[in-house]
Amino acid sequence: MASQPKIAPLPSNAPPFAHEFTKRMRDRKDVTKKPSVRQTQSIPMLLSSRFFRNGKLTLDDFLDAAVYTTYPPDQKIAREIAEDILLGREKETKTPEEQDVVVKATVVKTDALAKVMEQIKREQELAKVIKKDKVEAGYEYLLELRKQEDKSLYNASRDYLTDGEIVLRGITSNEELKETASAELMGKFGALSSQDMQNSQVLDCLDQVCDSPNAAEQIAASSLRGDNDVEQKFSDLSQRDTSTAARALRHMEEMGTLTPDQQKALDQKLQDDLDDLSEAADYAKELGRVPDNIDKHIKDAPQKFSLSDAAEFAKKIKESTGTDIMDDLLEQYDEQYDSGADQNVDLRQLAENARQSESWKSLVEKEAQSILDSADSRSSPSDFLRSALAQNQPHEKNLPSQDAKKQWNKAMQKLADGAVEKSPTKSHLRQTVKHASRLGQVPSEKA
Repeated sequence: MASQPKIAPLPSNAPPFAHEFTKRMRDRKDVTKKPSVRQTQSIPMLLSSRFFRNGKLTLDDFLDAAVYTTYPPDQKIAREIAEDILLGREKETKTPEEQDVVVKATVVKTDALAKVMEQIKREQELAKVIKKDKVEAGYEYLLELRKQEDKSLYNASRDYLTDGEIVLRGITSNEELKETASAELMGKFGALSSQDMQNSQVLDCLDQVCDSPNAAEQIAASSLRGDNDVEQKFSDLSQRDTSTAARALRHMEEMGTLTPDQQKALDQKLQDDLDDLSEAADYAKELGRVPDNIDKHIKDAPQKFSLSDAAEFAKKIKESTGTDIMDDLLEQYDEQYDSGADQNVDLRQLAENARQSESWKSLVEKEAQSILDSADSRSSPSDFLRSALAQNQPHEKNLPSQDAKKQWNKAMQKLADGAVEKSPTKSHLRQTVKHASRLGQVPSEKA
């Protein structure tokens, strides 16, 4: 039986505990630094603050107060003494007769311990036998399961349990197998596949999947169950989250739970709710096809997204469907350059998304001219152009073709010539020429 505490963890017991603790610490010969009167005061203060913070005290609080207020080298001794006080342990000198009693008690305890150990061994042996019987029963059940003409339960459970797991877990009935496999399936909520949902029918947990925290899984599972409100739920989801709705539609298409008319209606509803190229890309990723109104989203992109973001959406669409819309995007950015698209394009983005297209070349030229035009509004036009040249010249080496590099070099030449032309003094002119030359862009003689 565990020792009972001799001091209740109450605020009123803090002062006597502190007094007894410091007294015993002073009596110890191996203490490095004897406790002071201040420590006798510090312990109740620390316990008082803990009481007001937590609303109660524990024996651990008393123990911590004693240890934390003690000189670090003596904290091990402090813990020992504090435990003795809290548990009422006293060191006493035993007589020879008492020592004999202790020896006899030790023998009795040793015998008792031996009996306990023997009991543990027997229980371990029994556990091994039970486990062996359980495994054998699981193996027998697996053999019977494989022999069944209807393989649906076996096939469904194999997505979550191997044959070895069925055996080692000692599964011996269809109900137990369904329960175990269902638990594994439901652990995948949020990342269920269409096959998982179909398996849930066999494993008798379709109703639980219909309550999945994931909206796409809820709707798809409800469709599999044959609920009447699937179209309304899908419509509501599509209005607030087209990406999740696209996933729900993919599940329903893969499981074949929709009639052709239903599928067409839901798909049209989803396409109508797509707001921009980002959502169109999510649609393409989930369904493996490009929405019918993709041209509209391409046309709107220059006013909504940076060229880099739009290029990422285009990449996602190409990876999912094989359709490359990048040239069409560049064409729109070029056409809308003077009506706001210029705010979403710069030379760095053009270098990262270089193409063999007239639109890309035109955009590079327009951006270079835009930098030249904006230089005059700077305090030092020449320095501004030198900085722009230093930032953009290195991109040339990463361009994919000689034709693109040629166009890039032409734009950089404009910046170098502009920096020379706008140099305010001969000294500045010489510095500018050197700067441009070091970057590999020698100003033209005309400049």
